[in-house]
Amino acid sequence: MKNFLKKYYKDILINFIFVAVYFLIYFFVCKNGKYLFASKVDFDVQHYILPEYLRKVFYNSHTIFPKFSFNLGSGTNIFNISYYGLFNPIILISFLFPKLEMLYYIIFSMMFIVLSSVSLLYFYLRKNGYSYKISFICSFIFLCSAPLIFHSHRHIMFMDYFPFLILGFYGIDNLFKNNKSLLLIISIT
Repeated sequence: MKNFLKKYYKDILINFIFVAVYFLIYFFVCKNGKYLFASKVDFDVQHYILPEYLRKVFYNSHTIFPKFSFNLGSGTNIFNISYYGLFNPIILISFLFPKLEMLYYIIFSMMFIVLSSVSLLYFYLRKNGYSYKISFICSFIFLCSAPLIFHSHRHIMFMDYFPFLILGFYGIDNLFKNNKSLLLIISIT
């Protein structure tokens, strides 16, 4: 264990810095005690209401592949709302937590997505031979980028693919170096 901590001390410290900076940004953007997450337009109407509805349909029908929704727009094909996370793995994980409100699940999952994306980017750069300094600066710029901060709490469908995108980079490297395509297929799917 000591060898592991000694070997990866800088990497662990840098990832703690990312977490601290993220929460500083999170609290800095909050104003007057209002939630950072939840815009008045999209978030409360789409981003957690529709996944909550999908979760309820799953509990009622006991299938991940419902064909029709009677309660949306006088009845609709369930695939019409696939834009809102019908088969999104992050939304599917929420099916395992029936007692957790979808609002809080979405908030925590978006925090996890941002932090994991930054961490994956950092380790991807380190794996490809970049120095600690360059990897840290690039990942820090990615963490502090306005689109990442803005969309992580306003338009989550533009954010929830980031960890899979960066895992796709790992998959491409694995395909070219080891001729193994499983990680690339999983990350794209």
